[in-house]
Amino acid sequence: RSGHGMVAEGEWYGDEITLFLSGEGGQDEEIALLEELHRSWAAWSRLLRKAIDKEHGDPGDFWIEAISAYSGEGYEGYFEIEFSAPDLFGDDIALAVGTLKDGITDVGLPG
Repeated sequence: RSGHGMVAEGEWYGDEITLFLSGEGGQDEEIALLEELHRSWAAWSRLLRKAIDKEHGDPGDFWIEAISAYSGEGYEGYFEIEFSAPDLFGDDIALAVGTLKDGITDVGLPG
């Protein structure tokens, strides 16, 4: 546990990542969101690659660092994917955000 949420570390399709549940809404909804992302990861990873390419160019090799799931009013199905793409962002960790309903809506460096 970390604050209100929960944190777990493990393997996600070959990447060692950290999973975060915000704990602000319902944990069951956040776990279901992560399960859906995991179940459909082949499609989501293609969408992520396309979103990165559209906004910043070909990412080259990239890998997932962390995924955060949120729930509650205004956050239904909302997630954040932290990733490394050294060819585009050097040592910085980039962020892709979106919802299960709308797909990936923004990609870039946080801040």
